[in-house]
Amino acid sequence: MADERELAAEYRRHAKALRAAAKFDEHARTSLILKKIADDYELMARALEAGEEIGTGEFRGPRNVERL
Repeated sequence: MADERELAAEYRRHAKALRAAAKFDEHARTSLILKKIADDYELMARALEAGEEIGTGEFRGPRNVERL
């Protein structure tokens, strides 16, 4: 469980960095993509903390940003 907590914390650090980058991006579309990726990292962190297995079908993983 400690590994999951560490990974969740790492995902949250990535999310925070992406949101910070999004604030300074000059292109609205790029900023939106960065925010969506940050949201996905938060979702994965919550899934890990809840004990869900990422990649087993229980958790769908990050959205494909190509759909934006």
